[in-house]
Amino acid sequence: MLIYKLFLTVLVAELTSAAFHFQNGLSMKCIRTIDPNSKQNHHVLITGGQVTIDGTLICTPVDSTLPPMDHLMGLYHELEGMIEDMNTEGYQPVEKVIRPKTTTVTKTITTDQKTTTHTTTTSRGLDDEADAFDDDYYQCELCKAKIDFFQNLVALSETTLNLDAFSGCAVTSDSDEELGDQSSTMLFQKESNLEQHSPQNLTREEANEFAAMLVSNDMLPFLTDDDHLNQRLAYSLVLMNTGHNHDAILELDSLIKNHPNLNGAYHARGAAYTRKNHKDLIIADLALRDFNRAIELDRQNPLGWEQRGELHLLLGRPKSALSDISKALDLRPSAKLHMLRGGLLLKERKFTHAMNDFFNSLRRKVDQPAAFHLLGVSFFHQGKLHEAATAIRQAITMNPECLDCLQNLGQVYKDIGDYKTSLDVLNQALEVDWNDMLTHYLRGLLYLETGLVDDALADFTICSRLQPIGNGCERMVSVCLLLKGQFYDAVKTATRVMVFNSDNLDEYDRAMYIKELSRYFHSRLDVPVYELDPDRDFGAKFKDGWVRDLHFPVDGYVEQPGIMPDTSDVDHLGFYEYMPDIQDLICRGVAYGRLAEHTTDGFLANDRQSLANGLAAIEVAQTVKDYWKNPRTYRNQAGKRLSWKELFGIAIKWTRACNPDKPILWLDLMPEMCHQNQCDSFKYQIMLLHGQTFNIRYENYVGPVLNATKKLLNQFLLESSEAQDRLAFNLDGINDLDVILNIMRKLKDVGRGFTIGSRISSHRKMAEKLEGVSFEVKEDRPGELMFSMTSYTSKERTEHYHAEMDSVWSLLAEEMQNSKKSTPRDGKFELVGDLILTLVYYFYNLMPVSDGPSSIAYSVAIGLFIATGREITGSIPKGKIVELEAMLSSKPSAFTSTIKQWMSLQKSHTNLSSLPSVAEHFSTLRLMLEVLNVNATNCKY
Repeated sequence: MLIYKLFLTVLVAELTSAAFHFQNGLSMKCIRTIDPNSKQNHHVLITGGQVTIDGTLICTPVDSTLPPMDHLMGLYHELEGMIEDMNTEGYQPVEKVIRPKTTTVTKTITTDQKTTTHTTTTSRGLDDEADAFDDDYYQCELCKAKIDFFQNLVALSETTLNLDAFSGCAVTSDSDEELGDQSSTMLFQKESNLEQHSPQNLTREEANEFAAMLVSNDMLPFLTDDDHLNQRLAYSLVLMNTGHNHDAILELDSLIKNHPNLNGAYHARGAAYTRKNHKDLIIADLALRDFNRAIELDRQNPLGWEQRGELHLLLGRPKSALSDISKALDLRPSAKLHMLRGGLLLKERKFTHAMNDFFNSLRRKVDQPAAFHLLGVSFFHQGKLHEAATAIRQAITMNPECLDCLQNLGQVYKDIGDYKTSLDVLNQALEVDWNDMLTHYLRGLLYLETGLVDDALADFTICSRLQPIGNGCERMVSVCLLLKGQFYDAVKTATRVMVFNSDNLDEYDRAMYIKELSRYFHSRLDVPVYELDPDRDFGAKFKDGWVRDLHFPVDGYVEQPGIMPDTSDVDHLGFYEYMPDIQDLICRGVAYGRLAEHTTDGFLANDRQSLANGLAAIEVAQTVKDYWKNPRTYRNQAGKRLSWKELFGIAIKWTRACNPDKPILWLDLMPEMCHQNQCDSFKYQIMLLHGQTFNIRYENYVGPVLNATKKLLNQFLLESSEAQDRLAFNLDGINDLDVILNIMRKLKDVGRGFTIGSRISSHRKMAEKLEGVSFEVKEDRPGELMFSMTSYTSKERTEHYHAEMDSVWSLLAEEMQNSKKSTPRDGKFELVGDLILTLVYYFYNLMPVSDGPSSIAYSVAIGLFIATGREITGSIPKGKIVELEAMLSSKPSAFTSTIKQWMSLQKSHTNLSSLPSVAEHFSTLRLMLEVLNVNATNCKY
């Protein structure tokens, strides 16, 4: 059972304070009453659970009103315990039924007087399904939250919550006709047998009979000593709950006129106004006045706060709604109120607080699929994907037809990197509703990210037919066509997207990039691939917009030549259409490429990318083997000498062919974009934490990166202080970023955040240091910190790294040339292996390309080892990421020692000279795309 850092952090209710914990479990909060403008040296003291700077109390122990530490650490245990108890008790999920588009429901109402049957027919839409739950005095339907899978709003997670989709318990429909039946409170103390009638079927006699039943069964929430008043109030509630809102308001007007302090009448009339038409601001204001008056008459009654909170929510006032619902919870906690507040907090991106509310709701009433679902969504947005899967799976166990739950769970498993489970879940969602556009979109993304382009194209095509405009499906069709080399259809589809999305700039611009890229690659399908040079062929504004995902640079842009009819698109070849020696080459490529795959959570295996990486490794090996025979006279197909940059260019070439839609460009060839004397250089950034969200890919590295950051800060504070005032204190014992940022604000006036750079050792000049990666802690917005690692691109930094890599490359060539054979003897291999990994080490720290640097560098390393007569037999360990190992190593030797252990290098049994030449057989983009489109499942490797 996994307990994550999520449960090691307490967020206090006052959002202006920051809570943190020391390793000994002491909970602290920082009081932001410090002067950030002070420039003097400071004395920091930690004693008795308090942080004091220059005698000013900065941090103090959290008061006892906060949840205890062991309570928070046990939350996930409790979640699993709830699920285990439900399974043990034999909880029966709702029966799984494939529901038609129209549903007929017959309801029978039985009272002491008579039995009434009422039949309704409803149309089923995407958001009609709701999970109902009760509390002490009324029922409410919860609108389900969705994950928005169409945008990358947060760099940490490829998906984010569509926070506007959660509108709370007060309403489940936007149509005026349905609001009268579904919005606001029913105002009954107990669950009654009263069902809703259509207006034409309800008689006054029936209404009075139901009213008498409410009073006699003690179901009226505001009983008085006057039986006549009780009957009239109950009668008005019956009218309201059967759709006769206008008549109910008239009845309540009369009651209030004669009894101005009748609290229940204000509650009921406010609810009736809300149901009548809350979108009419005049009517909504009348409802608000009634709820205000109800609260004024009895401030200790939670119903008034709750009703007003729901109205605020309907009116788009989430902060006011949150305040009122919180007050209602203080007065009388309930499962429903915790659910409602949890949804509001979810919408406000207060994921930890929302999670606590969903837990509290489940403690009061465990039989709530919606609570488990939204709890899973809360976990998801904190990067806790395994916990999210546990919670959402329980929601599905309780309600197998919950389409939103299935879609979200499929996305969770995709983000974990579990292709098979994600596919199974999404297929289950399609069994519930084959015609759901979103499920096809999600399955298309899953296929695409695993390299199954044909399957992805099929799903995106269905998706685009179900909803042609504005959903991204048709644009994804054009992306798949581009990857397959079907450029003519890609241009047609992208143009259609542009025509029908002229008012949607994001869709329009992305389609424009696809259209231009399709034209570009089509015009160069049959030229030698070394002439394909996007770094120099595209203009500065195009490259800048493509890399940064900006609006398409229309001004001054010259379009690529149109599709030429005499140039055919790429043919689709089967595996067995290739000669046996090429089949063997393909299979070896897949096998070598899989060595570069990460098995860490957050990575999906992609056989198309593996084939590209493997063929790149073989081409690197064949090329460098020829080069080492005579480095002085060697020239490649383009007539150039082989530099390390040309060698890495082979892997870049294959990565571009595999992903022609992605901007894989050399950053040192990118333009420097300046505006008002401010120049913005390009950077490669790894986001570890954003707000409350951890990136699951890098979760195992948050601790090491934080330790490296604190070490650099300690050194900086020591070097920048006067000798007599140097701190008798370091940051080693503090593991909370907010605390570290507060201390740095006090000591060094860092404002919203700070960036501190690392230094790494030079191999060329042992006494020199190179600028390594930078660690950044920044308050992105109030209450949300951003923690990242960044490799900045500057002319000076790039020149230093190029000189370093030139030196290592020359030494490697010299060692290989000095060998009597092109394969070094065992005694020399350790040095050769270290030089290969040192070259890769500097590439990782420079991060010189805009996308895909990890697989590019590792493919080159595989190829170089093959050329030296060695093969990698070990995989990258689970939970490990090669580039982060390089970035966190202060010198090459530390990195090379670690990676060699992973690789388990053995003597190679592959005869390179017996393999077909990759460069000759795949000499054009057409030939490269044909082989990458091959289904390599027939390989036995």
